[in-house]
Amino acid sequence: MDINVDVAIVGYGPGGAVLASLLGQRGHRVAVLEKFPAPYNLPRMSTLDGEIARVLQHAADPAEALKDSLPQATGSIYGADGKPALVDDWSRTVCGHPLHLSLHQPNIETAMHARVDDCPSVQVHWGAPVTGVEDLGDRVVVTAARDADGEQIRVNARYAVGMDGGSSFVRQAVGISMDVIHRHDDEWLLTDFDIIDPEVPTPSTEIHLDCPRAYYWGPNGDRRCRIDMRLLPDDPAEVRTQEHALGFLHDKTGIGPQSVRVTRHVTYRFRSEIADRMQVGNVFIGGDAAHLMTPGMAQGSCSAMRDAINLAWRLDLVLDGRASDSVLDSYGPERLAHVAPLIQGSLATWALTAESDPDKAAARDAFLRSGEVPLPPMPTLTTGFLQGAAEGSPAPGAGSLSPQGRVRVGERGGLLDDLVGFGFQLVSRVPVAELLTPAHTDLLERLGVHVVVLGPDHVEDVDGTYRGFLDENGLVAYLSRPDFYLFGTAVTVEDLPALVDALAAALTGTELPASSATRPPVPRPGAAFTRATVPAAEFTLHYAEAAPTAALGTIVSLPGSAGLEMSTAKDRLAERYRVVEINPPGWGDQTDVSRPMSQSEIGALLAEAVAHLVDGPFVLLATSMGGANALHLAARIPDRVQGIILEASMAPSRPEDLRSLPTGAPVIHPNKPWATPGYVTHQMANRMRMIQQTPPDTDATEAIAVVRERGIPVLGLLGTDDEIMKPSQEETFRTVLPDGEFRLIPGGWHDLQNTTPEEFVDLVETFVTDRVGSATGNR
Repeated sequence: MDINVDVAIVGYGPGGAVLASLLGQRGHRVAVLEKFPAPYNLPRMSTLDGEIARVLQHAADPAEALKDSLPQATGSIYGADGKPALVDDWSRTVCGHPLHLSLHQPNIETAMHARVDDCPSVQVHWGAPVTGVEDLGDRVVVTAARDADGEQIRVNARYAVGMDGGSSFVRQAVGISMDVIHRHDDEWLLTDFDIIDPEVPTPSTEIHLDCPRAYYWGPNGDRRCRIDMRLLPDDPAEVRTQEHALGFLHDKTGIGPQSVRVTRHVTYRFRSEIADRMQVGNVFIGGDAAHLMTPGMAQGSCSAMRDAINLAWRLDLVLDGRASDSVLDSYGPERLAHVAPLIQGSLATWALTAESDPDKAAARDAFLRSGEVPLPPMPTLTTGFLQGAAEGSPAPGAGSLSPQGRVRVGERGGLLDDLVGFGFQLVSRVPVAELLTPAHTDLLERLGVHVVVLGPDHVEDVDGTYRGFLDENGLVAYLSRPDFYLFGTAVTVEDLPALVDALAAALTGTELPASSATRPPVPRPGAAFTRATVPAAEFTLHYAEAAPTAALGTIVSLPGSAGLEMSTAKDRLAERYRVVEINPPGWGDQTDVSRPMSQSEIGALLAEAVAHLVDGPFVLLATSMGGANALHLAARIPDRVQGIILEASMAPSRPEDLRSLPTGAPVIHPNKPWATPGYVTHQMANRMRMIQQTPPDTDATEAIAVVRERGIPVLGLLGTDDEIMKPSQEETFRTVLPDGEFRLIPGGWHDLQNTTPEEFVDLVETFVTDRVGSATGNR
């Protein structure tokens, strides 16, 4: 059987179904090849987020897809002692839907299959395992065999997409490799239940960090639940049985076997992997074929559906001739950059469950209850089809999710997407037509851009969702892509033509017109620093250094939990001093630590690294969590340390010196234009991983005793607007280090080196010149 289509999709899970539905509704010819003979009809994913609920508005009948779904207001983590350790607030909305929804996956797939079945241009071939994928340049030939009769299917497609799972045939056929981020050895047992006792409520989402057998307990949609427990190496065979699962459920929740019916009972292992690319020629991959993660953040299937909608609108534009095929080139880089922090965040959540030592579990639980655990926001897009991305960093706001709210147009009311349909949206607080040229208007019409002008004579913003978003971000308008991410924004009415020009350039892969206002990329600090490595015990530490021809002295800089990071202040200090910043193992992007490591041990490693890098005395400059590292380093080699500068240091501090953790998207300081939301999100993922291995030492009692005994001068610096530390830390500092000096910097954030660099450098140089010089002479 020979079939000629526009797109061949291999795999009909959630990602493949979204792609088939969106392309089919646009009239494109699609062939779907699925190796299984029929839908699975049992749940795998149990949670999706508001962004994916918005995807279902377009890929299915959303009422049918989300039937029996339940909003989840919180996600709770319980410590090994059974008491609450951390509660994540999920009560807000995203994209017009609850942030977290518990669901029954078969409902979603059934609704998408029904939508696909209504598309005459889509053919779905069940029981057709793929046996070959060959890219011939002008077409891709995909061959498959029918299990029942052995009949071969030969599909000639302009493009092929592998959404065929973690063991993807398509991925292997085109030579895409997977990077193993973490090798998992543990095994888990998952059991799903229908709740048949009307007296038993549907549970909320809970992770229980029992030691050594952690488990998850939560809903699978209304009147359904799941318990997922860690298996131990010495478990007898009976632990894997349904009877044991029912007993475990009763023991942990009090729900008896007569109250539930087992619907699924499987063992599985985690995988944390990511593809090196997602495109080879005219062949693409997505979903588990491209990235695998633990279920810790419930983002596996959500990420597959993000891949699908991201690729769907690109293929739609290219197949219709409305964009060049260069639009497809940014699909893989965009998606890989977005999904990488989710894999790391999911891995960090898994790490919480993997502790088998009771003492370490108790320390973990204390840390979770300390209020110091950063909860990373969802990542944004940081590269790709975005305004300004071709010139450097994306324009302000580009790459973040657009809002969705209720609107009214004449007699029609509802969520905006339901009224206007799939596609680009230009949402403006001012009329657009008179601000644009006929060429601009023609482009918007050709692309089918939905132009939404807010106001009583245009589109009524029923709940103020859109005006609130524009006000909060200081915008006149924004242009969102069909997958809901902002392509770009307009701060003033004069910016609107440039925004449309940027869209035209992105669609054709050309340079922006000279008339368009474009901004050069903002350089990040650290251009004068060179990077290298230095051995310390069993590790190889990364460091960066810069120095003038005649340095006044040496400053050894120790980073915070984000790891090796340059700053405006260090650039300026390096004009007068030799500045060496050393990254501890496991911090930042380093993944070289596979065991718990105290900050005292890190201090010893850093002291060894300093012995290789620095001759003679030096001043220590330490940031945030790096403060404890500096104190422990100084205690190891006090004779060489001339002074210690603690910038927003977590040590010394008390729990009451810490602010509540910020929620929502990260706020970017104007002095850090290179720190895009994606950049910050990546840092947060690194912090989550690092903190699992190195719990903060906010006391550093023994190290501080050595520092005081040896009379090492200490300067504490803290910004009045620090997002993490309160000004009350000054009292703690003066109590613990009465001979030290403490200065509050007005307007400074946690990152003083970039938010208030002039004040920071002045205070550092004064300290080095005055306090350090005199103290060194007296010691």
